Amino acid sequence: MRGFSPHPVVGRRWAVDAVNRRQPIAIHLGASVVFSLVSTALEVPLLAAIGIPVHGQSASFAAGFWALLPYDLHGGIVRYWVVIGLQALFRSNREARRREREAWS
Repeated sequence: MRGFSPHPVVGRRWAVDAVNRRQPIAIHLGASVVFSLVSTALEVPLLAAIGIPVHGQSASFAAGFWALLPYDLHGGIVRYWVVIGLQALFRSNREARRREREAWS
C-alpha cells in the first residue's frame, strides 16, 4: 500500500506538529476525505476485475462506488491519518536525535 499513501512531502509541508496547527489540520481533514474517495474509486474496478461483485451483479461503476463507500470511507480516512501521524513521529524523533547530537558536541 506504500504506492498509494499520502506522499511524505504532504506531511512535511503541512506538519501537524507545527506551532499553528489549525490550517494544517484543516488541510489534512479535507485531504483525508479526498484520499478515501480516490481509494474507493480505484478499488471498485479492481474488485470487478478480480471477480468480486461489489453491488450484487451490477456492472455500473457508480452503483459499485456508492455501495462500497460506506465501508471504505472511514478506513481510508484512518489510513491517511496513520501515515501522517507516523511521518510526524519520525520527524520528531529525527529532530530529537539532531538536538541530542548538538548538545554532545
